[in-house]
Amino acid sequence: MDVQIDGDILSFSLSGDSHLGFNLSPDESLTFDVSTPTYVDTDIYTGQTEVNPDFVGLTLETARKLLTDDIVVKPIQVESVSNIEGGRTVYIGGII
Repeated sequence: MDVQIDGDILSFSLSGDSHLGFNLSPDESLTFDVSTPTYVDTDIYTGQTEVNPDFVGLTLETARKLLTDDIVVKPIQVESVSNIEGGRTVYIGGII
């Protein structure tokens, strides 16, 4: 972190994986400079990006990896039909 005062202007800078800095002057204007983060030694996730839900579960190995696509989890199929008692019967996972 770097803080500087030059006359009436306060400058603040914070660096790490990305950079954030601003200058604050007496007229209370505030400007930001945000640079694009740089990824060093980061693997790109190449596994499946479309998942069918189930009752067992699934772990996608995405930890500490860069994703280039969205992960899509498909909805569970649900069907509803009338029953002989005048109500509705719901089938989760589709009608068997």
